Amino acid sequence: AGRGELREEALRHMKRLIDLHLDRSVQELARLKDEAERGLPEHLPVIRGDAERVVRLCRSLFHYLRDWFPDKKEQAERDLKIVNYFWERIARLAK
Repeated sequence: AGRGELREEALRHMKRLIDLHLDRSVQELARLKDEAERGLPEHLPVIRGDAERVVRLCRSLFHYLRDWFPDKKEQAERDLKIVNYFWERIARLAK
């Protein structure tokens, strides 16, 4: 296999891993939002801290997705809006 083929294969795997992490991260944010909505006040700081870490990871992954895979830019921007919605909701509940 040539260098170009190896690079394309590596990029395919990288894209798959980024997509997988983003899917899991969005699911985690949805779960944290639900917990924040029904959680006890003393749990909210922990929920907020967990959400902050997930959001930072998502934003980094979206950055790579947009830079490395220009064809995914629109999808990344749509998905980032979802992440931002969950984060805003969690942050509002867990002030």
